[in-house]
Amino acid sequence: MYIGYIQFFMIGIIFLERFYDIPVSDGGMTLEEFVNEYVWVVLPAFFVFFILSSLVIGFLDTRFGLREEEMRNASTSNPVLREIQADLKEMKLELAEIKESIKSNS
Repeated sequence: MYIGYIQFFMIGIIFLERFYDIPVSDGGMTLEEFVNEYVWVVLPAFFVFFILSSLVIGFLDTRFGLREEEMRNASTSNPVLREIQADLKEMKLELAEIKESIKSNS
């Protein structure tokens, strides 16, 4: 999951590099010049934006259950996890039979 944060940060850097030549003011200052001149403002602002956007994405993920659905789909397509699930179901049935036999013997 932390790799996703790193990827998100790298996408932000690539996004900034792509638009370095775009003017950001009427004076003709490009984004690269702006970042170089105000680096102590831009870097903390970018970091705060990164943290806030990560929180929003995490909230939406939790709210809509996207990760849980993805994990459920991945577990149903993985043959090892399917075998584990089948074994668990079998164990539950055996446990239910044992409980039933204990109830009938007492």
